[in-house]
Amino acid sequence: MSRHLSFWIGFFAAALVIVPVAVGAWGVTQGFARDWAATFFIVICTIVGLLVIGLLFRGVILRRLTGRAEATVEDISSTLISGVSAAVAQDRATAEREADKLARVVLGWYAWSNFYRWVIGTALALLLAFASFTGTVLLFEQIAKLEDQTRVMQAQQELMDAQTRFMESQTLRLQEQTEAAAMQNEIMTLSLVNQLRDQMLASIETQPLGDWLRSFGLAGVDEPIVSYVTEREACGLGFNQDHLLHSQPSTATLGAIIELTKSDALGGRVIDALRLLTQDRNGGVVLGALLILDKIGQPYLESEVHLRSVMITDPVFLSDQAYRLVFQASYVPALFCGACHVHVGTSVFFKRRQHSLSGFGNVATRPDPEKPLNGITVLHRADGIPPDWTGVRLNKGPHLSDDFSAWLTQQEPGPVCQELVSLARINPLIIPMAPGASPAQGAEDR
Repeated sequence: MSRHLSFWIGFFAAALVIVPVAVGAWGVTQGFARDWAATFFIVICTIVGLLVIGLLFRGVILRRLTGRAEATVEDISSTLISGVSAAVAQDRATAEREADKLARVVLGWYAWSNFYRWVIGTALALLLAFASFTGTVLLFEQIAKLEDQTRVMQAQQELMDAQTRFMESQTLRLQEQTEAAAMQNEIMTLSLVNQLRDQMLASIETQPLGDWLRSFGLAGVDEPIVSYVTEREACGLGFNQDHLLHSQPSTATLGAIIELTKSDALGGRVIDALRLLTQDRNGGVVLGALLILDKIGQPYLESEVHLRSVMITDPVFLSDQAYRLVFQASYVPALFCGACHVHVGTSVFFKRRQHSLSGFGNVATRPDPEKPLNGITVLHRADGIPPDWTGVRLNKGPHLSDDFSAWLTQQEPGPVCQELVSLARINPLIIPMAPGASPAQGAEDR
């Protein structure tokens, strides 16, 4: 066995190689390549087994073919020496016998060496062939797995597309729900506007100007406010006592709505509704909304606030905000708003603060003669009138105390009585009234 040490080393090395290869081959013999790989593996194992059996029974095979089991270099050299000796000794029979023996020994040695190399080469070739086949199987198996993965990825992509479409549909539904919620909020705000308006209107008093003035205990309600008497003409202006004016909502109503603005659930909607009510046609509602917003620190400064046919029954205090107030056909005795810009049109107005003031066609009481408005200007006393004062002095009625002086302030000079009639035509709170006449006679003259 020592003489065949190289052979057995190669044999065991091949065995060590073929075992993991066989195990790997068995692992990849799945799917379509299972039967072919198993068959090929069995064939290779059979052939290798036959070769091993041939190596084990080499002695018998060689003895059948050459008459000797094995031949070595020593056998060859010994036979060759014996033959040469016989030939030198001229022993023909011995020389022929030794030559025949040498031929058999050389043939046995040559056959054994070739058979040995053939077995090793065949085993290696089979192993290499099986390794190549295994690599091919692995390649096909990898391709099959890649195809499976591709199908899985396509299925996942289709699932993701479906999820994307589902999310888009959900987004669309959320948008529709948002729009529906916004519409519902608008409807609720509109409903809240109507409810707040109704609550304010329920506490707003609406009376003719004459009833209001009498309720205040003012004198001279039924007599001319101012008059102008000369040798040629006599005319005057009195209150139109039938003109309807609206008060602000009651203090209780304003307080209740202020409490609503503090609600976590309704506060924001109530404030939005109040902002909308600042543009209402009813001056009392507008004044109530304005007062509430100012009280809660949410002043309405976005646009002008028009107050029509308003009677200020109690002093109105507004914070120093840049309000733009427009009074029309109103009686405003006590407005306190230092930073306001007030535009007064065809009203009776008492200026209490040094705020910005503009307007026309009014009966305006003011503490100073600076920048008088077109109409009737009533000054506190007659002191401090500038030299370029262009107003026409009018006679006072009982409604104005001795501390006041009345003047007709015109844009362009003209007949006084004609100017008074024009003023009464555009201002619904006053009517032409001859000195000494009653309000009924003044209404007939008008």
